[in-house]
Amino acid sequence: MDELHNYGSKAVVIDEVTLRKAGGLRLVEAVIVSTSTAFIGVSRGYPPVPEARNQPGIDWAHRRRAVGATVSPQPDNAKVANNLVLHIQVTAAKAHASGVLVHYHVGDSTYVWHNVMGLTVETKKKKC
Repeated sequence: MDELHNYGSKAVVIDEVTLRKAGGLRLVEAVIVSTSTAFIGVSRGYPPVPEARNQPGIDWAHRRRAVGATVSPQPDNAKVANNLVLHIQVTAAKAHASGVLVHYHVGDSTYVWHNVMGLTVETKKKKC
């Protein structure tokens, strides 16, 4: 449910999207979806459930791979947002990540954006 917003004056190019300090999780794909109303959010399975990706204003049909994508400058009151959607696969009974890292560049300068929202997945039920 991340929004990638370019408040600068030059285009941003995404170089890499990774999970930070991940264990038991694998990032399969990262896409950018244009939206004018809502974000896709968390969904079980991939692609996201139809109720999430087919909401009015969400342009799932024209999603694009995040890596290599250009994010143009946008004013604060932009009517369209860039929703970063991740396809994450659980590979262990207990899985975690401490956030998402988006590596990008503007001209010759490189940067890293860090979403600090962590993720913990436990696939086995605890016994009472």
